[in-house]
Amino acid sequence: MAVIWESPTYQDYQFTIRGDVEAKFGAGFKEKVKAALLAIDDKAIFEPFARSKFIPAKNEDYQPIETVAEASKLLD
Repeated sequence: MAVIWESPTYQDYQFTIRGDVEAKFGAGFKEKVKAALLAIDDKAIFEPFARSKFIPAKNEDYQPIETVAEASKLLD
């Protein structure tokens, strides 16, 4: 089989945490959750995601996906 095209890399399988979570669970809670997710090394957890690890991402990392969605008229 010949590869004729590969998509550029992109972020997927994102985790989102509420903006007000630290008011309920204390300062630094978001960073504790992030650190816990990034520290996972159990292959069984990654199996459903077809990944070997989680990586940090920023909102800007999703711009290529948004650009394609806008060009495809998938966004209002």
